[in-house]
Amino acid sequence: MGIDFHALNLLLRAKAMGVDFSRTCMIGRQGVHMAPGVFDLALENAGLSVSAVQREDILGSAFAERHPDDV
Repeated sequence: MGIDFHALNLLLRAKAMGVDFSRTCMIGRQGVHMAPGVFDLALENAGLSVSAVQREDILGSAFAERHPDDV
């Protein structure tokens, strides 16, 4: 299981509608399953962008989790 293009679009739409993701629980280790171009397109369609370092951090890992100490 994991985050693909459709799941990312759902999360981005929820964020645009005001959903607060600052306290989120993830059950299991969710993989990131999308090509870099698809990721960029989803962010572009949502009017968002990330730095090259953030992009590599998100897409360069096999899993979606981030520990608060990693920031």
